Amino acid sequence: MDLSSAFFNQDENRLRSGWRILIQSLLLIFFGVLMAFLFGDLPSAVWLGSAVLLSVFVAAQILDKKKLRWYGLVVNAKWLRELAYGTALGFLVIAVIYLVLILTGAATFNGFGWNRTGTGSFHAQIGIFLATMAFVAFYEELWIRGYVFMNLRDGLHKLNAGLENRYVAGLYAAGISGIFFGILHAGNPNATLLSTTNIAIAGIMLAIPVVYTNSLGLVTGLHFGWNFFLGGFFGLPVSGLNVRQSVIQTSVSGPDWWSGGVFGPEGGLIGTIVLISLIVGFMAYFRVRTEEN
Repeated sequence: MDLSSAFFNQDENRLRSGWRILIQSLLLIFFGVLMAFLFGDLPSAVWLGSAVLLSVFVAAQILDKKKLRWYGLVVNAKWLRELAYGTALGFLVIAVIYLVLILTGAATFNGFGWNRTGTGSFHAQIGIFLATMAFVAFYEELWIRGYVFMNLRDGLHKLNAGLENRYVAGLYAAGISGIFFGILHAGNPNATLLSTTNIAIAGIMLAIPVVYTNSLGLVTGLHFGWNFFLGGFFGLPVSGLNVRQSVIQTSVSGPDWWSGGVFGPEGGLIGTIVLISLIVGFMAYFRVRTEEN
């Protein structure tokens, strides 16, 4: 066996997917250090997001030799509709979580953000949070569900080891990229084993629609809607980050195993139930839609 074939695909004239993902990760580290040095005074989402976008773009052009549409980024009317549907779904899911927490006594409504005393404009801070969550959702989806997931699926699909079916390969790639997503958030403030597990489940959940649609529209909207409405609207912690200026002011009283405590619902059993329910719902919906087509 030619050892070079383990690194290079002669038929495609490019490195194999695993090596492409590794090099993109190294590019991300390089650009991350550079952006932190140049723009370290700006919020981390700005320089980190810029590093992600640069690394994905360079890897797409040089390593993958693909256009951004291959990663599910096609900004047209259909993609924007999916984005809107995902955002609406994010609001509905978080609204259900909030209602359940209130009804179970794990959270308490404390009023509205515009009545809160403090420095700075309430509307400006909400606007900044909205823009930040939109950017975070965009660059995380382009990276994890776009670059990493798509390359994993591509590589698994070509192994010819029972994964020849594109959907089966996609489900395996969803699992692997989901675990990677969870590990990335393991260092978040107040993270626990349950929160890391839940975010890995969230990563799998976000990959399921991409398995069947090859589009990042729905999941980018869902990711944004989840984060913004969780913190910016309902005032609950977002992956360990507390949001002081929110439309609804909420305090979480626990128990932590249920509510997630200071990490937010993603760190509690309520998050586990909701995320698994979304996976089941997505699987059922997209399987039926695929069979109809």
